Amino acid sequence: MLATYLDQAMELASYEIIPEDGIYWGEIPPLQGVWASGKTLEACRRELREALSDWVALRLKLGLFIPEIAEINLNKLMEEFSTIAITEFDTYNRFQTRVMQGNPEKGLEILAKLDQILESKSAS
Repeated sequence: MLATYLDQAMELASYEIIPEDGIYWGEIPPLQGVWASGKTLEACRRELREALSDWVALRLKLGLFIPEIAEINLNKLMEEFSTIAITEFDTYNRFQTRVMQGNPEKGLEILAKLDQILESKSAS
């Protein structure tokens, strides 16, 4: 999904040559701050894709909004990942609590339920 997002964003790129120095300039207008330059059009495209990738990675890390492109919503994806991570963390803590209370069977039941939840999520 991330690679598709990057590909679709690159389709929105616009390029121009700066007459004074012959340098190519590229940007992705819907994504504020995503721009690059290069001596050739191909170099500019490579730099722009790298800038885009870094921009997305930083926004994901900081939890900042990422505009939807081609009906791909990375924000929703991150919400789903966060929900799964919280569920796994909570389940693991409940498992440890049951084991420390001398009830490992109950802990194993909790882990089995988590496996079922994760399998159903990956199947959909």
